[in-house]
Amino acid sequence: MATFVLVHGAWHGGWCWAPLERALRGYGHDVTSPTLTGLGERSHLASPDIVPDTHVLDIVYHIQWKDLEDVILVGHSYGGVIITGVADRLPERIRALVYLDAIVPEKSGVSAIANRNPERAAGDTHRCTDLDRCLLGHAGGGRDAGWHDRYRLYRERRPYGVRL
Repeated sequence: MATFVLVHGAWHGGWCWAPLERALRGYGHDVTSPTLTGLGERSHLASPDIVPDTHVLDIVYHIQWKDLEDVILVGHSYGGVIITGVADRLPERIRALVYLDAIVPEKSGVSAIANRNPERAAGDTHRCTDLDRCLLGHAGGGRDAGWHDRYRLYRERRPYGVRL
């Protein structure tokens, strides 16, 4: 079986992966979903000093301390930036990277937003009134309807000029 490390996006915590964790464990896989510093249940650690490298180290140390090998690293949204950094630092421990509706950095030190595809951005007409539920796919109901609302953190909105 495989070992998965699931990395959430910028406005979530490891808890957002609970339904996927259940499914993967049901197939016999090992799964961990750590929460990045300053987010989710670790929001009490939020600080202007937290940068993407902080989050890369969160996952690097998670993999090292749990002595994980042959890891399938999954990143959602901002988590794509993080898994790219982790793979650069621990290539010997990573089997594969999975970018799940995620940012895929193309060049170190260059903003993914600055290099976005203008045709794709112009064609994006999808709108959702509750972005969090839309991102996690729980807007359509089903067994997990309402699950995300129970665990969502009500967070302070910050302008884009503030570092994560």
